[in-house]
Amino acid sequence: ALINAFSHFLLDKLETEDGIRLKVKEIARDISENFYDSSIDLQEILKKSGYSVDYIRGQFRKIMGKTPTDFLTEVRIHHACYLMDIYAHTIALSEIAEKCGFSDIYHYSKSFKKIIGVSPGTYNKSTIT
Repeated sequence: ALINAFSHFLLDKLETEDGIRLKVKEIARDISENFYDSSIDLQEILKKSGYSVDYIRGQFRKIMGKTPTDFLTEVRIHHACYLMDIYAHTIALSEIAEKCGFSDIYHYSKSFKKIIGVSPGTYNKSTIT
């Protein structure tokens, strides 16, 4: 009976961990599909998971290696790089920032430099072929 109880405990734990991983994947997908929305509400996305916001945020960080906010910022910045690579010099940097969900150009520039290592302007100049 003890072994049976222990095996049920392990199965429940595995199912819970798999369930949390699925929820984290759903959250990451939701963020990735809506990153361009400057009014994206991460709290609301986390609440939809059915877990407490603090718990699922911690699980997101544990599984993804970054907070939901950092994940959102990275998705936005990498999309900005994509836009600069594709539309080099035909779209203003401020428009790229807006298309990527940034409403504050200063925050965009600071985040860009932190993640990419150079300013958006310097990156954009490097796309000249």
